[in-house]
Amino acid sequence: MTVEARLRCPPWASRDFSRHVAVGVRLFPNGLTHSALLNRSGKNVLALEVREHGDLRNDVASSSLSFVHLDVESERERMIAARCRLIHKRHGAQGLPYAFRFKATRFADDGSAILGEAELGVTCATFVLAVLASEGIELVEVASWPDADSTDRSWQAFMINVVRRKDASQADLLFAEEIGAPRFRPEEVAGAAAVFAGAPLSFDQVAMHAAAVMGKLVPTSSP
Repeated sequence: MTVEARLRCPPWASRDFSRHVAVGVRLFPNGLTHSALLNRSGKNVLALEVREHGDLRNDVASSSLSFVHLDVESERERMIAARCRLIHKRHGAQGLPYAFRFKATRFADDGSAILGEAELGVTCATFVLAVLASEGIELVEVASWPDADSTDRSWQAFMINVVRRKDASQADLLFAEEIGAPRFRPEEVAGAAAVFAGAPLSFDQVAMHAAAVMGKLVPTSSP
């Protein structure tokens, strides 16, 4: 099945969410994208997402999100959904630090964040990668991602200014240590999830699938 066929775009209702977990993605009018990890809790479909530095939510998912279900066994999905709830229980009050560099950050069985060596936090996209990797689902070959290009660096500078509104010390660390780190985009995470068959995908493999995701997304300003 193609990425285009697997990606469910708005509008949708909770009855359309037929499984326990999905990778969500949203395109904003300014061209930026956002990742979330959709997870079922009873009759509700929730979206576990890093909104920004210190802001982790697991609210009822907005129907403005597009999503793709993971092709994994049902029991594994249930375990991911349970871990989502534990992560939010552990970190929902204070959120998680925002940072760009990503390789080995994971979440323990009690939901606690375990930052990788020299890693300062997560983005919305690397958060989804980290949660899934904590359940043994390595969507991508992290080492294959290229260093940031000029567009990525501009985005990193923009996000550092967003972080600075809440935490000047974290912003200073990001400016000093993480400008130029590889950028993992939400559409890449969604594209990898759409074709995942058990083995991590390289950046080159993911690129065409990310383009297919972007080709289907419609900009929305909904929260």
